[in-house]
Amino acid sequence: MSLQTKTISANGSNGYHTFTLTLTENSTNINDNTSSISWSFTLSPAKTGYDWYYSSTVPVTYSININGATYSGNIMSYDGKSTVTIRSGSNTISHNSDGSMSISYSFSVSSKSAYYLPGSAYISGSMDLTNIPRQATLTAAPNFNDEENPTITYSNSAGNSVTSLQACISLDSSKDDIAYRDISKTGTSYTFELTDAERNVLRNACTTSKSRNVIFYVKTVIGGNTYYSTLTKTMSIVNANPTLGATAKDINSTSLSLTGNESKIIKGYNTVAVNIKATALKGATISSYKITNGNNTINSFSGQFTNAESASFEFTATDSRGNTVTKTVTLNLVDYITLTTNLIAEMTVDGVITATVKGNYFNSSFGSVNNTLTIQYRYKVLDGNYSSWTNTTVTKSGNTYSANISITGLNYKYKYVLQARAIDKLNTKNSNELTLACLPVYDWSEEDFNFNVPVNVNGNISMTGGLTVGDINVKEEINTINGKINTINNNLNDSVIEQGVINGWTYRKWKSGISECWGTTIVTITSWGAWGSVYEGSPRIEAIDFPPSLFISDNVSWQVTANSYVGIVAVESASLITKDKTPIMFLLRPNASSLTDPIRVSMEAKGRWK
Repeated sequence: MSLQTKTISANGSNGYHTFTLTLTENSTNINDNTSSISWSFTLSPAKTGYDWYYSSTVPVTYSININGATYSGNIMSYDGKSTVTIRSGSNTISHNSDGSMSISYSFSVSSKSAYYLPGSAYISGSMDLTNIPRQATLTAAPNFNDEENPTITYSNSAGNSVTSLQACISLDSSKDDIAYRDISKTGTSYTFELTDAERNVLRNACTTSKSRNVIFYVKTVIGGNTYYSTLTKTMSIVNANPTLGATAKDINSTSLSLTGNESKIIKGYNTVAVNIKATALKGATISSYKITNGNNTINSFSGQFTNAESASFEFTATDSRGNTVTKTVTLNLVDYITLTTNLIAEMTVDGVITATVKGNYFNSSFGSVNNTLTIQYRYKVLDGNYSSWTNTTVTKSGNTYSANISITGLNYKYKYVLQARAIDKLNTKNSNELTLACLPVYDWSEEDFNFNVPVNVNGNISMTGGLTVGDINVKEEINTINGKINTINNNLNDSVIEQGVINGWTYRKWKSGISECWGTTIVTITSWGAWGSVYEGSPRIEAIDFPPSLFISDNVSWQVTANSYVGIVAVESASLITKDKTPIMFLLRPNASSLTDPIRVSMEAKGRWK
């Protein structure tokens, strides 16, 4: 059964004859990538009765072209009424490398000039031959991780006709890093069952990142030709965090003797050795280490922390892919309280030093040893040598302590230096050195006699000269006090003899001869003058009359104030204040003020009415 047939026909120019070229594709050869065709060239009457016969001279010639192959000949005779085959043949046509092919064909006829001959004829055409399958096509491939077996899907229309059908995975298209393996010629999918060695090839090609591109290949070999179909996908590395082991232990001999346990540290008194044991996975390498305790960090796989305050140690390792693993090791913490010593002392007039020592200390057990506390003191004459340290009794309360010191039989003529210290299992803390001196009960010289203690007098004291206490002359101070007492007595005897309101002023006259008045006025602000310019343009208050006959002289004390928005009120001149009226006044403002609200001005005057 043929695959396809094409026919082209053309009449001779005289109109009596029809020429026909018929092409048939009979079969294809997948291995050879060829098609087999056959063809025939026929002559039939367009009108009957037009025949010819020649025995020597050629009356009609033809030429046939089949995809570049030419066939030609002569037509010596024709009966004018039947269809005859003039020429036939077959050809093997090679296809393009992708299996496609299109062929061209044509024929031409020419004859001598006679009315019964066909005359000339020409026609051409083309035929698309059957496409011959050449390669398999990779239709899908997955993104996958290094622990999976990826499955691809493909189509192979050539089926078993292909010589070879294989698949592989390449890292960079230069080679089959995951080697080619045969896949079914008639199948549609394949799963790569990766070996450990193949997985390591992928991992070792991805040591500085967590993923990379890979290329899936399907390779087809057919008819001596090789074809490739590819897809690029992403391979990821999973479950590749480094493994981490970490240790932290106290190696300080002093603290170990007290705790008896390298997993226990005394706060602030320890030497903790730390170490990381990290292993990178799947071809990566460890790129960095970090060990942290509080605010302190060691950027190495091992080291020491001295006098750590925290018992928590964080260990971190990072591999070349950026994978990070962290582990925390927490030791037991002895919350040691730092030893302190504070000394307070005094020396009495009879040559006795009394002192108190107070402070904080750790009143508990370190683990295998309980803490202890000893308080000692020593003293010396200033610029002399210290005595030996002497123990004193300690009183403990929780994590605090106190101790009393008493030293007798000292010479009041000398200065002494006193020092105390506190001793526990870890520390010795000395106090500050106190310099102490004793004052005698009294002392005198040619010019003075001093009491250095309080003196009580049960009888009277008489003196012929003055008496000074500190910087105060007692005699002068007594006279001042008496004057104030007299003033108070006079004021107590004073009283108001007249008061009232005249022209907005409230006034009073006192029996003692004092007169006073006070009042207010409201000033509307229209503009402000320049600061410091002799009040030009500033709001002005004209002179205001006092109540008549209130003051008998111009010696009037005067005070004027305005509200806080203005700040300053000035008078034109103090010499203008008279017994009859106020001076001219001006309101002055702060530099930044632009106040335009009304201003209340308060005035007060005081003088004498007799």
